[in-house]
Amino acid sequence: MGEAPTFWQRLYAALGPVAGGMLLDGLDIATFGPMGIYVGWAVGAAVGWWLAGIYGFRTAGRLAIALAAALYLTVPFSEPFPVATAVSAASRFFRQPSPAGEPPEHPPAPEA
Repeated sequence: MGEAPTFWQRLYAALGPVAGGMLLDGLDIATFGPMGIYVGWAVGAAVGWWLAGIYGFRTAGRLAIALAAALYLTVPFSEPFPVATAVSAASRFFRQPSPAGEPPEHPPAPEA
């Protein structure tokens, strides 16, 4: 049997998938009003590209996520709706279980 996951591994497994959505929703609030039209697209594209890399997407997927994030942060009146968090939570909820033999989804424990 393997070792039980550490606190940090359990935290990553619980919050990791929705943390990116929470970050985008927070930035959506920060780019409220006309600022979203002027800088929302640049902030969204940069953060979307970065988040997609963290989640392991390759170039085409990173580009699609970056474009979606740029559009989301640019669209006016999206601030009251936490769409990015809802999408990331729903994708986590409806995800298919991993087949046996694949590596676990939590990162390895940090060296002490």
